[in-house]
Amino acid sequence: MNLRTLLLLLVGVAALGTLAWWQSARDREAERAVDAALLEGFDVSRVTALRVDNLERSLQMRIERAADGEWQIVDPVHSPAEPALIEFLFDALSTQTAKSVANDDPKKIALDPPRVVLEIEETVAGAARTRRIEIGAVDLDGQRVYVRTEGRIARTERGLETIFDRDLGEWRSHSLMRFVPRDVVEVHRRGALVTTTALSGIDVAFDAVDDGGWQATAPFQARLDEGAMRGFLLGLSALRVHAFVDEPGPLDKLGLDPPLLTLELQRSNGQKQVLRLAPERAGETWFAVCDDSPVVFRVTHDTVMTVAAPIEALLDIDLVKVKHEEVARVVLAHGDTLTTFKRSGRTWSFDATRAGVPEFTDEPADAEAVEEVLGLIERTRFLQLVPERALRDDELTGALHVEVGGEQQGGALGPLWRSTDGAEGVLFRRDGDLLTALIDKRVLEAVGRAPQTWRNLELHRIPEIEVARIELVQGGVERVYVRNDKGKWCRRDSTAEATEFAKLVDGILSMRASELLKRGFDDKLERELEVRVVRYSGD
Repeated sequence: MNLRTLLLLLVGVAALGTLAWWQSARDREAERAVDAALLEGFDVSRVTALRVDNLERSLQMRIERAADGEWQIVDPVHSPAEPALIEFLFDALSTQTAKSVANDDPKKIALDPPRVVLEIEETVAGAARTRRIEIGAVDLDGQRVYVRTEGRIARTERGLETIFDRDLGEWRSHSLMRFVPRDVVEVHRRGALVTTTALSGIDVAFDAVDDGGWQATAPFQARLDEGAMRGFLLGLSALRVHAFVDEPGPLDKLGLDPPLLTLELQRSNGQKQVLRLAPERAGETWFAVCDDSPVVFRVTHDTVMTVAAPIEALLDIDLVKVKHEEVARVVLAHGDTLTTFKRSGRTWSFDATRAGVPEFTDEPADAEAVEEVLGLIERTRFLQLVPERALRDDELTGALHVEVGGEQQGGALGPLWRSTDGAEGVLFRRDGDLLTALIDKRVLEAVGRAPQTWRNLELHRIPEIEVARIELVQGGVERVYVRNDKGKWCRRDSTAEATEFAKLVDGILSMRASELLKRGFDDKLERELEVRVVRYSGD
């Protein structure tokens, strides 16, 4: 190593040592400085406007708080501001602290002139006030940045500086529509969706209102699925702008006056928001404009698909919306027969009339059969919508209704029907709808069951563990069977197991009729047998 190289190395080492000492001294000085709020007494609620002058990005921008509390960019463009970014900025102004720095040359730390200037306009006690923050160079540690505010130079976290490292497009709100889904009470859509197979467009117009539940009023009247509508509105509220169109010119040149597709949302307070869409010529995106704003966006094809979701996808396709265990009453009508089921705990009873004449009154019903039909009703969905097939009153075959908590659901049944694509079922029109649908034909079969087939055929069911003895009497001869200490059935006067009798016990204790005869049946029974089952309680 020659002498010159050695000297250069020594000079470099000395420079590094000097720099390290200088930084260490600055750190010690900063540690001795007192932490103070970046903006003493900052209150977001008092802020009325912001002005940003970013010299590095040649961006001068003014943002004002609108009457509804939303932040709007008013210069150099008129556009809603990105709420998340504004919130990020206010959080930094509210929480960041700074340590004063003495004897620093403003020019050396990029504060003369500053890289970024933020002016905050406030209203305090009815008077206007402007506060100014100047942002300079990033410190050598890469974690802090120099700022000048309210007459002092300080160092603060870089969170504030990184907020301004954005172009105008990033400050603009990228939300296509700004609304709270639960506030929407009406949806109106007009226009068509252009596809490769339907160049003239597929009509997607529909109207819907929320009047205690979402209901379509056009192109047909039908109940909408609450979950599907909630998802539709949430999807709309989350849509994002793909790009901004600078100097768009007249809207008719972009196909937006009139638009190909229009979506109007009305809130509970009467305010409306309108989105207009038109496909870009020779492009894969669509132009979009909200309300009467001059700002034009570009949106993607996926965004348009969300806006143009088919009305069929929003329909409630459940026959009824109940849980079968919560149903208190079921009414089945078929022809001139009306059968009404009533729940009492775990048991069911029913009344039946034919042509208005009572056939059964408060008759015990086969609970398993009733629950099976309720399960079928609960699971039944529309197999197909048949909007072109009106269900006339003169072709109704029956009706079904279920009641839960005083609310009744159900509808009218029509004839069996086969669609052009081969689907088979029974036509159905839900209460409140004017739309015909196709449902499982098993529903009609259940509704059409004869009342006598619903009768409970179980005569009695007695747990064997409760039985003390069984007495059989025939022709004046009595036989009594009891269980021994091993649980075996024996004659009362014997210790031997009565194996043949044991085979009959299950049938005796759980007896089900094969047929129920009409009351007043008085034919003489041959070989009459009396069976008495006696519990340990003596019953």
